Amino acid sequence: MDTARYTLADCPRLGGAERAALVESVGGDISLPTLVDRMLDRETLWKMASDFYERVMLAKEETGRRREAIAAASVVATDALAREWRPRTECAVTLTTGGGGD
Repeated sequence: MDTARYTLADCPRLGGAERAALVESVGGDISLPTLVDRMLDRETLWKMASDFYERVMLAKEETGRRREAIAAASVVATDALAREWRPRTECAVTLTTGGGGD
């Protein structure tokens, strides 16, 4: 669902006032064909749309990096727990045979 159309018109996390200004500059018709057509006619609109999408893509890349970091940290934590885990029977044997002194 992460398409150019979705990013431009629907993504709730991105845009805000900047998206509203872009939509207003296009004349309210947010369709991609209209946007591209108007961008080709007006250099200022080209710059505005280009800047908007650049910021959007940077934000999406940062979100992706955060998700990857969280996933990597989760794998590291899971691996550490797996290395430390011992079956209960092994722990019980260690405790019962490790120092009777009878």
